[in-house]
This record gives sequence, C-alpha cells and structure tokens, in this order.
Amino acid sequence: MSDWVIRLIEQSGYLGVGFLMFLETVFPPIPSEVIMPVAGMAAAEGKMSFPLVVASGTSGAMLGNIVWYLAARALGVQRLEPIIRRHGRWVTMTWKEVERGITIEQFHLKNAAARIKKVGDLWKPLLSTRGRIDLATFMEPRSARKARKGH
Repeated sequence: MSDWVIRLIEQSGYLGVGFLMFLETVFPPIPSEVIMPVAGMAAAEGKMSFPLVVASGTSGAMLGNIVWYLAARALGVQRLEPIIRRHGRWVTMTWKEVERGITIEQFHLKNAAARIKKVGDLWKPLLSTRGRIDLATFMEPRSARKARKGH
C-alpha cells in the first residue's frame, strides 16, 4: 500500500494528498500515518510546500468527515442505532453515548487509551477467524507478493 501512496503523491501532488486523506477518512484501513509523512518528506525535500501539504491533507480529511456527517444525517437516529450497536467499537462509541449526547470535547487523546480499554481491541473483528483480512499478506511488500506468486 505504501508504494501506491508514494506514487500517487509523487504524480498528483497536493491533489493526491487531499484525495488520499479523503479516502483515509471514509475508509479507515488506508493509514494517514503513511500519507502525511510521505507528503511531509516531499515538503522537507523542497518538492512541495509544507503549508499546502497541511492544507490539502486537512481539506481531504474534512471532505471525508462531511461525507460521514451527511450519511448519518440521511440515515437518521433510528436507523443509526443498529449500526452503532453492531459496529460502534470501530469508532469507540456505544449507543448509550449517542443517546445521552456526546460533545466533541469528550473525544481527545487524553481519554483515548481508556476508551480503547473499555471498548476492547478495535482490530479484533477485522482480524477474526472469519478470515476477512489476512494481515500478514496485507502488510507484505508488493514485490514479495509478486515474487511469491511467480510474476
């Protein structure tokens, strides 16, 4: 995945950074921990402007947030309940918190560890024995996968 991120940023510049951050917000398995450091290195090498990297990354992430906001608004609270009850652990949120109302101040780094401890392993459902994702294959470099497959 990191090869794809690097190539897209090199070819598309700020638009690529914004697009990748949009995808990262809408589809969490795309890690911003790969996107922004690659863009930051490009800025450090003088290939991109640091303020524009930050602005494009932030813009892309905010557009992704708007997509989720509009989706939640279109669904409505009643239709959102079963989704939060079943998948709320992915965003470390319980239905009780939704019912009582949550303020943005309740989500910050100071309480992240406690929330994860309360909710549990966020990756467990994804990596369960149901075989949704083989993490070893997912993390394997592309060149190694090609060599293994005989390409």
